[in-house]
Amino acid sequence: MYLAKWLLTETMDLIENGAVVINDEKIVSVGPRSWVKRSNSARIVNLGDVLLMPGLINMHTHLDASAVRGNFRPHDETFAAWNAKLSSRIKMTPAVQLQSSIKLTIRELIANGVTTIVDTTRSGLSKEILQQEPVRSWVIQELYCDDIVKETALIDDCISLLHDHKHSIVSSGIGPYAPYSLSPDAQKRVRLFAHDTQILWQTHLAESAEELQAFSEKNGDLYFHMTRKNSWPFDLAPSGPVHYALQCDMIPEDAVCVHCNYSAGNELEQLAARNVSIVICHTYTHATGHKHFPLDVALKRNCNICIGTEGIASHGDLSIFDELFALKQSYPHIHARDFIRMATINSAKALNAHEKLGSISEGKYADFIAVRFAYSQGEDLLETLLVEEPEIVLSVINGDEIIAGYS
Repeated sequence: MYLAKWLLTETMDLIENGAVVINDEKIVSVGPRSWVKRSNSARIVNLGDVLLMPGLINMHTHLDASAVRGNFRPHDETFAAWNAKLSSRIKMTPAVQLQSSIKLTIRELIANGVTTIVDTTRSGLSKEILQQEPVRSWVIQELYCDDIVKETALIDDCISLLHDHKHSIVSSGIGPYAPYSLSPDAQKRVRLFAHDTQILWQTHLAESAEELQAFSEKNGDLYFHMTRKNSWPFDLAPSGPVHYALQCDMIPEDAVCVHCNYSAGNELEQLAARNVSIVICHTYTHATGHKHFPLDVALKRNCNICIGTEGIASHGDLSIFDELFALKQSYPHIHARDFIRMATINSAKALNAHEKLGSISEGKYADFIAVRFAYSQGEDLLETLLVEEPEIVLSVINGDEIIAGYS
């Protein structure tokens, strides 16, 4: 049994003097400590003046980029050129160095209160490593091919790996890097595979102005980069990539789309109607000079918004709490509880795991953290949490104590 000064419930209400009881990997009882059920032999841990809250879900990382951290985009370099250079550097990194960097990054994420990692990979190395790490994860096999001749073999290899992969705490996903990274026929095959196997489908969508220019004008650096070996396989789309992808049924139901910075209100409404979840990476978007995601518009359209940190190479930060702080500074009118939902309940919904993750609730996995931070009587506790620097004094993942700094 874990006792804490405050406990955050699924409805984002606070229980003062709360308690959580777990049995193996599941939560069996939650509530005020005066009436929570426990056995006579239960171990009792009094955490003191901390907030018990669900573990954070980082909905978008690129662990492969860990070995090239600090490669910030120069102001005079196009996003397409910078992204291609980054991918090339990752490919040239020795596997041993890449593995060590991935392990270090996973530990950093856990230390920052993350209990579930959603990683997007091309190398596949993170999947092997995450199987040995004490953290819940989804590993998205990202597909990118600028040579149409090689597409079939690439997808065949990926599908073969995913069919063979089974692990209790690591789940799989698949998707094109972006709408332009595979031919329409190849994308259809990937969507059907994801549907048939019921695994997560994810893509980057409308991330940059160059992507908007490529679809709407057939021009710009991204367009020329993608047409060095093959012709552009998409019709002219004056309204941009989101409208085109929706019209051509390129985005399946229950998909996860990352960024969507260059989206209009009616497009966000259509994404919401398809139960598509959107992952925003606020700090990364600012660091790379993209237009910020229209968050207020999306919330009015009932979009399911989640939070990710992207790859550490681009801005050097892995903290979801820092993302929450940055979002609060940009959108002070949005309450802290809504931002916390984005990093917990909303993300669990996006993973189709809302019955298992995202809140401290009976029957769900015991994935939660305890945070200590400066707080004065009379302040809004959750608002204070977002502007302070919380210390992670406990992290429980799948019922196991991974961080135990409460003694």
